Amino acid sequence: MESRNVLIEIHNEMGKDDLKMFSYLTKDYISNRERKKIDSALDLFAALEKKSVITCVEGKEFRVGFLIECFTLMSRMNLVRKLRPQSILGQQSTMESVLNEKRQFAYFL
Repeated sequence: MESRNVLIEIHNEMGKDDLKMFSYLTKDYISNRERKKIDSALDLFAALEKKSVITCVEGKEFRVGFLIECFTLMSRMNLVRKLRPQSILGQQSTMESVLNEKRQFAYFL
């Protein structure tokens, strides 16, 4: 399956609460001003790609370590499973963990 189609599938499976949680986890990469304009997961994916947090180039590179971390934290393992076959196993991003530890901790408060 093409990587863009996987992102569209994920978008279709995310509800408002999921989007709100996902948006919170992107705070270190996407400004509050930008996030206020975002209405969907697809908008968030595009903003993350623009900031080079994720990469989605058909047939070349599909780097989604950040998404996998977010969806794992959100307990959305069904979304992680959609991403795993598309990404190179174990490949994260240029950083070991792209999700800020403080953000992960605050997510559970």
